[in-house]
Amino acid sequence: MAVAAGFQLDPAFHHAPHGMRLMQENVPAMAMSARSFVNAVELGKHAHVR
Repeated sequence: MAVAAGFQLDPAFHHAPHGMRLMQENVPAMAMSARSFVNAVELGKHAHVR
């Protein structure tokens, strides 16, 4: 868990194809939260502020 958490702090890890696969295979709950975080960041980039 500690190693997975350390990798999760590196933004480049989420875009590496092997990164999310390793997370899904070994720590599925953490992979889901990482994917949700990355999706939220992407949505925030496209949000329009009024």
